[in-house]
Amino acid sequence: MRQRNVKNKEEILRRCTRWIVWDPAAEKGSWAARFSRPGRIFLEIGSGKGQFITSLSLAHPERNYVAVEGGENILVRMAEKAEAAALDNLLIIAAYVDDPCDWFAKGEISGIYLNFCDPWPKSRHAKRRLTHRSRLDRYCRITDREAELVLKTDNRPLFDFSLKEFEAAGLHVLDHTVNLYGSNRICSDPVTEYEDQFAKEGKPICYARVALHGHDMEENGKGNDGRRGNP
Repeated sequence: MRQRNVKNKEEILRRCTRWIVWDPAAEKGSWAARFSRPGRIFLEIGSGKGQFITSLSLAHPERNYVAVEGGENILVRMAEKAEAAALDNLLIIAAYVDDPCDWFAKGEISGIYLNFCDPWPKSRHAKRRLTHRSRLDRYCRITDREAELVLKTDNRPLFDFSLKEFEAAGLHVLDHTVNLYGSNRICSDPVTEYEDQFAKEGKPICYARVALHGHDMEENGKGNDGRRGNP
């Protein structure tokens, strides 16, 4: 959907420049140095207006977050939220992601969130889906051994496709449901703008939590700081 142009966009971008990364490739391998204090780094791809990621940053000051959003008319609203909350543990990449390996070094990220991403419904566009196996392979390359991926979507065909891709990629699905709010699961994470809207409409939300690197955590009985409750 085409986004309305924000009249004072340039002014907001200048004012919020401390939160915005225009050249993410230049930060590869040194993201930790961009934050004011040490902490594991979590990534959200497609952050929209930032309700989820800014709330998560506030809830977990011990962690650092990177949000990816290429639409300037959308990300300005996220930048405003970061400014209003004076967040020092959030950075916003102003670009659309193609290959995250261009931006992040091996093991640099501790968890990934995919919230209500574009389903790309046509079969010929399957490789553009953020849960295609080729993209999952790249997520594995940039994440540490304890990293998890969390997917939320209202699109059941995309969710069914994603479960098959997780299996094809050899990833272990730790938890999943086709109706998050109709289950007994407790998700302590903030909701996204879409999630809030869909939940009020009674629309089922599909949810999956996936280990990106095998079963080490479960076999050793270890907890995972990447969990949000889940990542």
